[in-house]
Amino acid sequence: MKQKQKIAVAVAGGGDKTYVFAGILHYLQQKYDIVEISTISGSSYTVPLALSRGTLNSVAASFQKLNILDFAKILKPEEVLEKRGVMEIDPRFFRYIESLTGIKNGRTSTPKFTPYAVDISNPEGYRTVDTSRMPFGVGVAASIALPFLFAPIRHGNLELVDGGIGGNVNLGIFKKYAKIPKVVLMHTSAQGPAMIKTLLAGIRYMKVPFSTVTSLHKLIKNEPKLFDACKRAPNINLTNYNANFIFNLHNVSEGLLLSESAKKKLLVEGYMMADHIYSTMDYFIRTGLWKKLENENVIDLNFDKFRIN
Repeated sequence: MKQKQKIAVAVAGGGDKTYVFAGILHYLQQKYDIVEISTISGSSYTVPLALSRGTLNSVAASFQKLNILDFAKILKPEEVLEKRGVMEIDPRFFRYIESLTGIKNGRTSTPKFTPYAVDISNPEGYRTVDTSRMPFGVGVAASIALPFLFAPIRHGNLELVDGGIGGNVNLGIFKKYAKIPKVVLMHTSAQGPAMIKTLLAGIRYMKVPFSTVTSLHKLIKNEPKLFDACKRAPNINLTNYNANFIFNLHNVSEGLLLSESAKKKLLVEGYMMADHIYSTMDYFIRTGLWKKLENENVIDLNFDKFRIN
């Protein structure tokens, strides 16, 4: 039996885009041997779920079991400044995500999963952290802990938040894969505004008391550098990352806290879009011409063409 072509993938994006990316990767794993997937933000848990289930329906069922806000505890007003967030993620989430995905350690899973987070423990300078050496549940929680909405995930001396504020550093995995095709899945919307929307949506959804919101306002005033990092969280800059295929999705809505039916619809639409993505890459990969493509082959995809009415 012929071996599948190996590829490496980087996924950039949170919010509802992650369900689209999950559908795409669920399809692509049937065609390729995906050796490593580098993730930031919400894709850190949707993509592993997509690849750890056998059928599209079972993937959709696994999404229905998981809402991170089910594991969130609203902090008292006097705790917000100390813990640096409105809510705290219960450690039960760490074990639950590991049970749901079947992954204990991203470095030893198949494919490898590398969630990225940002350490904000040093006010003089934040740094991006590869969490794959940590327990997988901790790394996933850290990579999606939106600043101010969630208290940072503490691991040793680190205080870890959503990797999205670090930009596109997760593309760094490509430096070690010179001999196989490298694929980016990205979205054109500005991450910064999406982060602020998510913060507000989470506060509304959890019905955070006014007294706690008042403390949040004080926290934001106390941490202008962190708030500025959230506002400026950039779109992907592909310079020096040598990706061979860059799929740039347009017109994926910015909905948050979607219904189960809406999540499943996006998953299926992503799966349908993946057939087009595969057809685009297949000729170049089969002929070896992918080696001549580096950062110049940005393929814009209009998501509206793949929607289910």
